[in-house]
Amino acid sequence: MRTLYDQKFTVEFPSYKRREDIYSFVDRTIPMSEANIGDIASIFKIILAGDRLTMGGGYLEDCIENGLVLDLLIRLKEIRDKMD
Repeated sequence: MRTLYDQKFTVEFPSYKRREDIYSFVDRTIPMSEANIGDIASIFKIILAGDRLTMGGGYLEDCIENGLVLDLLIRLKEIRDKMD
């Protein structure tokens, strides 16, 4: 996750989406298959911010355990595969 931050992959919420829309991906009310690269970067920012706010209190761990991080990585692979 630190590498994503260092590489400036994490961004502010895209101007074309409301914060609630981005959180809908996190809550899984919008399928991850509809997420684009900007959405994914915003979700990673949410994960990093959540972990900082809990001072390492397990938010990142929860996101790994509940499958959110895996879903993001799978979606990134799908997007990458479409680019080839």
